Amino acid sequence: MHFTIKDLLYLVLAFFLPPLAVFFKRGLLQDFWINLICFLIGVVPGIIHGWYICIVYRDENYEALRNDAQYHPINEE
Repeated sequence: MHFTIKDLLYLVLAFFLPPLAVFFKRGLLQDFWINLICFLIGVVPGIIHGWYICIVYRDENYEALRNDAQYHPINEE
């Protein structure tokens, strides 16, 4: 499993302000509200949920770049 720099920054942000990291990753969807409630109940559940969201919703651009680098066109002569 590979992470981009952006993903790593989100993980660090999720340690200090989990709702903000989840907001940047997912917007004002259900994940944000769940994380906000977890964070208000206790900081540790908010951090765990924030890390979960950051890991599950990684930057998809990395996978596209990796798959593109493995593409080798056939030389037809």
